[in-house]
Amino acid sequence: MIDISKQVAVVMPCHNAAETVVEAVASALQQSAVSCIYIVDDASTDDSFGLLHNLASRYPSRIKVLQTPVKSGAAVARNWGVMHVNESIVAFLDADDVYRPHALDAAVMAFHCIPQLAMVRLPLHPWGVPEKYAAHEGFKRAWRSVEMTGAGNMVILKTVFLAAGGFPQDALFRRFGGEDAALGLALHDTVMVGTLFEDVGVLYRYKSGSHCQRLLNAHLFQHMPEGLLQNHLDEANAVTERIVQNLKRMSGVLAGSMGKVVPLLVEEAKA
Repeated sequence: MIDISKQVAVVMPCHNAAETVVEAVASALQQSAVSCIYIVDDASTDDSFGLLHNLASRYPSRIKVLQTPVKSGAAVARNWGVMHVNESIVAFLDADDVYRPHALDAAVMAFHCIPQLAMVRLPLHPWGVPEKYAAHEGFKRAWRSVEMTGAGNMVILKTVFLAAGGFPQDALFRRFGGEDAALGLALHDTVMVGTLFEDVGVLYRYKSGSHCQRLLNAHLFQHMPEGLLQNHLDEANAVTERIVQNLKRMSGVLAGSMGKVVPLLVEEAKA
């Protein structure tokens, strides 16, 4: 029988989440698959940082608290957290979401049973979604798009995440969001992604101004973020393609090159 215990690192960005972060951390601590939780406080101005240090003092071997000097956004916070991870599997959880019991068990089992698997997506269970979205006839299909492009339900091999270059930090995404979608779409195009949408998963708290809200507005009401133009969409697509090429290049580097040492000759160009 496969032992799934203590194999996953949870990376959690946190900005002014004092009201919810303790519950989020508690849900991660309850996961038998989780070895350590790396929480990156993104220059919070509320009580978040103090709460996190109190938690870390109670669970010094299982909670590590990091901090950005200035507010840098979720992409930077997540990438910074992964740089400190020792575990081979990384799961991302937002500071206002909650893992259901045993949410990560099946994902870890899948990585052991399917060697080609690079990432698993857990189900996101809507929590506090306004009625105008939840009652819409197209909500179920739109919600699947949220599940397939968000960050808070990703469980990924650390090596694959680093090969992709992490979450893109381009200024475009700081303005409009969507860095999680850019990475997610690139991964779906290049590696094997498993879905566990019938499993227990994550309670996903609806947040105004979030990727979720933007996606639901676009899918259900054809409302795009103010100021978003076609050239911005083209730029986002270019970032996705950049990540795809990163992954393909790494695949090419590894394919057929194991253990090879190749002498390289440098010749001076003739005038």
